[in-house]
Amino acid sequence: MKKQTRLWITLILFILVLTACQSEEEQPGGETIYLPQSSSGDITEPEQSEAIDQEDDAYPIQTEVVSEYEVAYPVSTEDLKLLDRSWYLYAYREDGAELEPANKSLTFSGNRYALTTDEGTITGSWTARIESPDPILVLDSGIAETLFYEIILLNETSLNLRTVQDQIQIEENYMPVD
Repeated sequence: MKKQTRLWITLILFILVLTACQSEEEQPGGETIYLPQSSSGDITEPEQSEAIDQEDDAYPIQTEVVSEYEVAYPVSTEDLKLLDRSWYLYAYREDGAELEPANKSLTFSGNRYALTTDEGTITGSWTARIESPDPILVLDSGIAETLFYEIILLNETSLNLRTVQDQIQIEENYMPVD
């Protein structure tokens, strides 16, 4: 009985090893998922004249849509005071393609916010995570889904945010109402 059990275990292990080694077959490609990213260092692309050695089984180079705002800049506590006003959406991009912006405005007052669209107004509290390399604006209504935006640019005349929804990178540019 012990010999049969050992034989079966050996046979199963042998089959597992063989199937693990048969990864030469081409696997169907999956979906590309875009997440908010920033590059903290300089990324240099190789010049056209440089030869790039690639093996046959190397992954293909994917070209991603690069925003006009490549990296988020450091946001300070003083910068966050600039949010305390009303902003309206004037430019909107999905995966780099310019689209007509919807009627949307953001109003910040203290640690509260109001997000107004054609569908209605959502209110809640906001926080910012500025100690991380990518400054993140968090809008929490307590009722609806919490929204996370990467702060790309924040100054007296412009608020540019980036997020991802349904694997689509969205960039929203706001101007102050006043």
